[in-house]
Amino acid sequence: MTAFEIVPASFDAASVAREARRDHRLRNWPVVYTLDSDRPGKRRVYVGQTNSVVSRMPQHFKVRPHMESIHVLLHEEFNRSVALDLEAWLIARFQGDPEIRVENAVTGEQGNDYFDHERYRAMFPDAFAKLRDAGLFSLDLDGIENTEFFKLSPFKTLTEEQELAVQEVLDGFFEGLRTGSGSSFLIEGEPGTGKTIVAITILKQIVDVARFNPADDDEQGERIAEHRSAIFRALLPKDLKIGFVVPQQALRETIQRVFEKTSGLSGSMVLTPYDVANSPDSFDLLVVDEAHRLEQPGNHGTQNKRYEDAGRAACGEGGEASTMLDWIIAKSQSRVLLADVQQSIRPVDLPADALTKLRDTGRSHVLRSQLRVRAGDVYLSYVRDLLRGVATEPANIRSDYDFRLYDDPLAMYEAIQARNREVGLARMLAGFAWDWPKATRNDPDAVHVVVGDLALPWNRAQKDWVNSAGAIGEVGCIHTIQGYDLNYAAVIIGPDLKMDPETGQVRFDWDAYRDPRKERGSRKRGIAAHSDEDLLEDIVNIYYVLMTRGILGTYVYVVDPVLREYLRQFIPAAVPESADI
Repeated sequence: MTAFEIVPASFDAASVAREARRDHRLRNWPVVYTLDSDRPGKRRVYVGQTNSVVSRMPQHFKVRPHMESIHVLLHEEFNRSVALDLEAWLIARFQGDPEIRVENAVTGEQGNDYFDHERYRAMFPDAFAKLRDAGLFSLDLDGIENTEFFKLSPFKTLTEEQELAVQEVLDGFFEGLRTGSGSSFLIEGEPGTGKTIVAITILKQIVDVARFNPADDDEQGERIAEHRSAIFRALLPKDLKIGFVVPQQALRETIQRVFEKTSGLSGSMVLTPYDVANSPDSFDLLVVDEAHRLEQPGNHGTQNKRYEDAGRAACGEGGEASTMLDWIIAKSQSRVLLADVQQSIRPVDLPADALTKLRDTGRSHVLRSQLRVRAGDVYLSYVRDLLRGVATEPANIRSDYDFRLYDDPLAMYEAIQARNREVGLARMLAGFAWDWPKATRNDPDAVHVVVGDLALPWNRAQKDWVNSAGAIGEVGCIHTIQGYDLNYAAVIIGPDLKMDPETGQVRFDWDAYRDPRKERGSRKRGIAAHSDEDLLEDIVNIYYVLMTRGILGTYVYVVDPVLREYLRQFIPAAVPESADI
């Protein structure tokens, strides 16, 4: 198989003409090219494809005069389908580089199949390596694909069902603008189905519609998306007000950084539910990620008054009894909610029937393809069956997925450190079954999670803990990991989840659950008391979230010996690291 070649050139007509005289493929051959500007602190890259570099560049000279150099990727076996696919693949990797800002709009033609697709895809890392050798990337490929910028990039290739969800939302949004009626859309999906990517892509495409100038469109040619037409652009308000609502504090700053790095988006678009409620203006569109984490009246700790004031600001007098979903509806003409009711983890979270009503009154779409955990399609339901104690036989988990049950929590920690050295993004996680006194949260010597010979602190960073400097020496809780991907997750199932040795039923131990915001219910605040079954479901949901973070593997230690013996039938036993192959 031949290798990729790179033809470098300065960003000017004379340089392009000189290189075209040396190599006829710059005049008539399918290629992928990059344009870049290497100004300190303002590194910008644009990726394109064309059948004629010589014909294409004059338009770039006009539209992108700030660029400084060109790199043309050539391959003897290229065709247009390969060029389109490689273009999209490279854009996503450039977006993942923390030192680069990508100038492309969302690639119009993603995920198309073509002859010998897998063989060509196997060649793409060579193209990456050539460009990195030329100085265009600051990280290696694994490093790029571990960044939040790559994982949450709106330039990533969407699956067919994800593209359909985006298209249906755009259709409904623009129809709501045309009629003045607005629109509501619910997108549901289990962990790893790409809900957040869909959400960010929706906003990116709407922003691209709003700022699209046909005279400047030098990137997609005939691939201009339907929603960029003049008809749709005319429907958008000139002062378009859109927002991306992220209920979780831990995830919010991460998404803000992604938005700041993405052309057309801004970190100021990322909002809390309180920002929405207290905004003096209404929004043309609100997209809500992790909508199951919107809250209802209940135990908000020191934030109870803030919650009630926000409810009145959004919904008027009596609004103190409203839910955060009510705030979203009251303050937006159109809204899109992305949710998984099986990830609700506290009594104060939005009740499932609130989302059911939205499903019944608006449009809805279900994402079914699980793209995160490489254990196979059965893994998610299998984990839920294990945690409920109803599994009866081992599932057909992919043999290359690293699923292990440990008898020694310290050995599990040592293994996760080894995985972190190998591939990065390997973390310890645990259920909220250990105290976390406020006075010790910033104490560098404090330990909280103590199991056998293992003694570690809870996560010190409250925001973006996964990417914080000390994360490998800490234990992440549910509130800091939900919404994130890991390569490997090591999960401690604490004493809050047990199995009755006589009945074989899994039960919840209220006294062992240490979340300071736990409550069974509050008549004063309008929440009916939660039954033991409701609370068991919340704890099962917590461990379900923890055990569905690991892309390459999940390690498990169980404090309760009866539950551990039950799981031993279904999870392969860990072997010493020295015996690993």
